[in-house]
Amino acid sequence: MVNDFSSEQTKDVLTKALEVLEDDVEYADALYENVEGVSIRKDKAEERVSAPATSGGVVLRAFKSGQWREISAGDFSEKNVKDMAEKLALFRPVSTSGIPVKLRDLKPWKLDEEVCVRIRPSDVETEEKLANVRRLYNEAASYDKRIINTTVAYSDTTLERIFANTEGSLLRQSVPRISLFLVPIARESGKMDYESLSRGGTKGFELVKELEEKTVRETVENSISLLNATSPPSGKFTVILDPGMTGTFAHESFGHGCEADQIVRKRSYLAAHFGKRLGFEGLSICDDGSLPGGNGSFLFDDEGIKSRKNYILKNGILSGFLHERYSASLMNTEPTGNGRRESFLRKLFVRMTNTYVEPGDYDLDEMLEDIDQGVMLVHPVSGMEDPLAGGMELKSKRGYVIEKGKIGRVLSTLTLTENVLDFIASIEAVGKKDQFDMERGTCGKGHEDLVPVGDGGVYVKAKAVVGQG
Repeated sequence: MVNDFSSEQTKDVLTKALEVLEDDVEYADALYENVEGVSIRKDKAEERVSAPATSGGVVLRAFKSGQWREISAGDFSEKNVKDMAEKLALFRPVSTSGIPVKLRDLKPWKLDEEVCVRIRPSDVETEEKLANVRRLYNEAASYDKRIINTTVAYSDTTLERIFANTEGSLLRQSVPRISLFLVPIARESGKMDYESLSRGGTKGFELVKELEEKTVRETVENSISLLNATSPPSGKFTVILDPGMTGTFAHESFGHGCEADQIVRKRSYLAAHFGKRLGFEGLSICDDGSLPGGNGSFLFDDEGIKSRKNYILKNGILSGFLHERYSASLMNTEPTGNGRRESFLRKLFVRMTNTYVEPGDYDLDEMLEDIDQGVMLVHPVSGMEDPLAGGMELKSKRGYVIEKGKIGRVLSTLTLTENVLDFIASIEAVGKKDQFDMERGTCGKGHEDLVPVGDGGVYVKAKAVVGQG
């Protein structure tokens, strides 16, 4: 439902609802959201523009005797929000045998900001967005006769969230996100394959306007090169992961085991290793919701906690877990700004934001020079999460043989497998800052409750088992 209230009027409605609740519960908060955007898709067969109506809603949440209750609705009328608060005030905790957790008190704060970008997507007419999609499509489709089809998918959203709680925090943020995906499909002599280009994050429309034809052509050439790719070798090799593959490792293989709800439930292989050295001193892994331009960036999470950079592995030592308010209170530490929900209709979980390997000291040439026979993996396709056992499986769309310190022939889809702790222990070199790159994506708890995330980093050199994807 569209909210015709101003942001100040919205804040007033939320504050009044919390006044209804505050005498009956230990803590309560309210989150309002409003989403608008557009999506465009073009390929050989069709051209489609979708501009969904502005949508939004509100969720009220209360904490009492160690338990949460919440209620949500798309109707943001003042009367309905007050009725929701009155119903929530009546909740009675279910008796449990455990000692109730006391929610840790936090200092209230105020904020009303928009994430700054050069060209806000909401300020650009749909026709201009469509014209740029057509431009990119034509650049890819006309480059080589072996390109039989091209898909260009564009989308943008502007997400406004307003948060208030009974501690006195009153916050508003407006976060623009943009996504661009280009896939040129190549075919020759009965064989068909493709590469893709993905760009996005909390960025402006300049990301699309300034995408160079050279970058589009490189993607087309990568698609064509896969027509002559050979199968990868099998066995344990020295491997180099590109920034995208490094980010998939940091997020899927390592990051999920650092989410504190997994620690609390005793479902993380990392719980027993806190404070211990896992890798060499030059290896650090961060989760950073404040990273400029990151797809998982925001000003505050859905519990009103300011976004920040959190080290989960620092100088090789497992140094931190990711928390929302409940897990932080249970483990007697601070929340880290990782309490996130897909929407006002979905439950809040501990979630990653932008997870990456921090830059180190090595040039790519330095990493390559002493490899007699190895494999480079580029462009992630998928990664397996196994926070309970610590297994690791990464798939890449493309790879290269490394022979005598040089990058050689192109390899088709590869799979990397290893135990996560063994892989981390084998990392011997981390690339420099000028290699740093972030990918955009979404992450769910299971297959649902998707939130935008970023992952990336730099080139990493390690040892792992490689085989055909």
